[in-house]
Amino acid sequence: MANKKLNILQQAKLFNIYKEVLKNTYRLLDRYEDDQLVASTLLSQGLRLYRGILDERSFNELLNTIVRDAKLIKPIEKDEKTIN
Repeated sequence: MANKKLNILQQAKLFNIYKEVLKNTYRLLDRYEDDQLVASTLLSQGLRLYRGILDERSFNELLNTIVRDAKLIKPIEKDEKTIN
């Protein structure tokens, strides 16, 4: 995958999308009280989105990158749910 640097507008959009998805994730966690079901649904939808926009090689590179860098992924902390 090409390594692209985000401009300021893209960074702002990314931050806003992240906050909105996180807020909706907390709502789902509170509503369904099943972290694994919520996580698997979000992962599935994200991968389906990538599958629709990436070619086969790029999609496989993405998956390899996720596996390779899995140790860098930090869990959502319970107190993180209180963000505004």
